[in-house]
Amino acid sequence: MSSEKALKELEKQDWPTVIKAATLHAVYQLKYYGLWNRRGIKGYSAEEIAMEAIEKTYMGEWKWNPEKSSLLDYLKFHVIRGLVSNLARSSEFQSTDSKESSEIYWISGQGSEDIINSISQDQIIKILRQQFSSDEQVSTVFEELLIGMKRSEICKKYHWENKVYDNASRRLGGYIRKIADKVK
Repeated sequence: MSSEKALKELEKQDWPTVIKAATLHAVYQLKYYGLWNRRGIKGYSAEEIAMEAIEKTYMGEWKWNPEKSSLLDYLKFHVIRGLVSNLARSSEFQSTDSKESSEIYWISGQGSEDIINSISQDQIIKILRQQFSSDEQVSTVFEELLIGMKRSEICKKYHWENKVYDNASRRLGGYIRKIADKVK
């Protein structure tokens, strides 16, 4: 779709609704990446992230195609997720507190039960992501399940046969069991 057609579609949007929904999703993404409680997220608030996502889409930095998805879905599942993910990966948020150090020991099998019991849900998600980072299908299934997508929605979105999803899901279960065995 041409950028001119996309601009016309952008002009038709119910902006107060889009901004509110995008801001709520930015809050969700900030919580998901463990950035919500941190102060000074490069000076960004959830609303500022939502507005930046809209601006980048409007300016063509992110290429929205209205024939493929609604603007809100595109903002939520591509632009906002990408912006917050980049924030989470930035060196400003890479800390070396004792809990993150304990993750390294846990992954390598050198940690104690006390260290494992002190790890939060966010840290477990981070550890899981590290474990299967090289398996793109497992990563995709994991990320989509975390945001509440169902099997049928994932298969449709990625044009997968059920068998592809089932195999990736089984591998994900294997990674989870491997980590759970270390907790026991």
